[in-house]
Amino acid sequence: MTELARTLQDLGGGDLAAAFEEVRVPAVILDRDGVIRWMNRAGYDDAGPVKDCPAAASLVSGQSETLRGFLERILAGGCTGEITLDVILADGMPGVREFSVAPIRGDGTVLGVFALAASPPPVRSGGDSGYRLTARQLEILRLLADGKSTDQITEELHLAKTTVRNHIAHLLTNLGVHTRTEAVVVATSAGLIRMRRELSAE
Repeated sequence: MTELARTLQDLGGGDLAAAFEEVRVPAVILDRDGVIRWMNRAGYDDAGPVKDCPAAASLVSGQSETLRGFLERILAGGCTGEITLDVILADGMPGVREFSVAPIRGDGTVLGVFALAASPPPVRSGGDSGYRLTARQLEILRLLADGKSTDQITEELHLAKTTVRNHIAHLLTNLGVHTRTEAVVVATSAGLIRMRRELSAE
């Protein structure tokens, strides 16, 4: 019996399904084929009636391969991860969601994934720069400005390497650049970040 199961038992039992149903952020369960098998009320309000549909059908064109590759890594490695995707919302409009994903295990294998979605708040810095970055993207941008490599960022933020690469790819797209160096230059010019100065030895 897991610690969670023991805790629920000590509390006189507990209905996890009901608890997840009441979670105020969108929550979904995908099977190994990427089909949405369950979603809570918040998920339904956010994405519409997409239960029993492929998750890829709720994505903006061009995002399906990103999701497929991400799910394959989660299913194969049984690890947790984060991914930011451009989605189609219940009203038919495009939006951005950050998903925190965890594997669902059973019989010694990964049966599917559980995902919580959040709408990343846009971060605007530098007045009228117009660039819209999530808090996580801004955090990674600062680390890039410090000269950190993908591996170093992965270790510092405790994220999967593929998750960091995904955030960096979105960063480059949002800033309209092709390299990390360009991203740092543009972000610095726009006032999104400040370059740290080396302290000179006295």
